Amino acid sequence: MKGLRGFLVVRAPDTGMRYRGVDRVPPYPTDDESERAALEEYVLGDHKDDTTNLIPSIDDAVRLQRSLSSRAGKYEVLFCCENPDIVRTMEWGGVDIEQLGYDVAAIRADYWSIVSDLSKNEWASKFRSRLNEFGLFAGRADAEAYLREYRERREPDSDSPFDVVYVFRVDDQKIVHHERKS
Repeated sequence: MKGLRGFLVVRAPDTGMRYRGVDRVPPYPTDDESERAALEEYVLGDHKDDTTNLIPSIDDAVRLQRSLSSRAGKYEVLFCCENPDIVRTMEWGGVDIEQLGYDVAAIRADYWSIVSDLSKNEWASKFRSRLNEFGLFAGRADAEAYLREYRERREPDSDSPFDVVYVFRVDDQKIVHHERKS
């Protein structure tokens, strides 16, 4: 099976919002009439890989991001993978990426992140202090330890198919440049 590697289009964070992970995929269905067609294309179109639930093509991700951003809200493109070293082997076409950190989320399902929704129970306080400035784990070992303990303590939906993924933000300014070159 192919490893987790691909793009997501997510809501841009609100000012002051710390969390920058995958749990910002817009909800579907939406009540926002201005986003309905673009979200239907995102969810029901053939952009996402059936196995990973990620968008394999940066060009498709950029098109979806532009379509959604022209509506009510602002969106950004994330690149997710199991190992951040993979980005060195990829062709980015001049697009800059920003390293954000490790998220633990149901990528192959609804993108729910147990990092975004960090447990309020006392046991999780040691993990809260390990989150970086983006509200994600800096190290894979911390993300895996959190997932392991989350499951051991039988937190909500602890049996869900969570993945540990490294998250990069694709620079909005360079997306414009990239699409013109395509």
